[in-house]
Amino acid sequence: MKKIILMLMLSLVAFVSNAQFKIIAKSGTVSYVDGRKKINAVTGTTVKQGTMLVVSPNSFVGLLHTSGKTYQINKAGTYHVSDLESKLTKTESNFSSKYSTFVYDGLYGGNNSSRKSTGSVERDVDKSDIKLFYPKMFNTTDSVIVLNWKDLDMGKYVITIKDVFDEVIVKEVIDTNMFEYNFDAYQHGNDEQSITWSISLEKDTTFASKVVSVTYTTVDELGGFETSALDYLVRAKYYADKLLFLDALNAYKKAISLDPDNTFYKEEYDSYLKSLNL
Repeated sequence: MKKIILMLMLSLVAFVSNAQFKIIAKSGTVSYVDGRKKINAVTGTTVKQGTMLVVSPNSFVGLLHTSGKTYQINKAGTYHVSDLESKLTKTESNFSSKYSTFVYDGLYGGNNSSRKSTGSVERDVDKSDIKLFYPKMFNTTDSVIVLNWKDLDMGKYVITIKDVFDEVIVKEVIDTNMFEYNFDAYQHGNDEQSITWSISLEKDTTFASKVVSVTYTTVDELGGFETSALDYLVRAKYYADKLLFLDALNAYKKAISLDPDNTFYKEEYDSYLKSLNL
């Protein structure tokens, strides 16, 4: 029995020491060499110690280490995983251990998986008369949110906001295409509040928008810090997974602004919007 336990412990140590990086972003052609085999790398690929990454010209790869540190390669060449790891030893972890574990294990599938996480916000095809710039359901950590929609230039609007009991808490006629709502002004004595809101024309209430559900809630502190576009991409995907639509958008936009010449981040942002039919 002791021999079996020892073998299991040694196997676990070997696994932890080998699972070094996971590819969380890439564009162009990236492969890795494991022994004598050269394998095409995709998002979600785990790159272990003892292998080499081959980045082709006009390509880039973003890596997340098991410690929570990120590393981006923009220059073509061959890179030993052990060398990449040594470059991270003197830097502080970008993310808390709990956060990095979620990203490393949860955002992407297993080795050689091509699945991308864009969040599990409910998709819907908006065929309503008034278009809202939001998915059908999302969460927010901000107590004050600005609701907006496409202006039709057809007169004033009526905004209707209901609580979780389907009781109307706001019904106002407004002449702009935005409305600021404060969750704290309608506190129900708990940490999580949900509302639904919709828009219609004042002169014709049948000319209306879809109904959107918003939940004001809290999430675990992410910890860590961001210094690169890749860091903000990781944070954007975390927010998307938590249905934090507005936070995810801001993180995607920050990633794009930090690396504007890299089309990958814009493509990820567009893919997220497309997943929501926005």
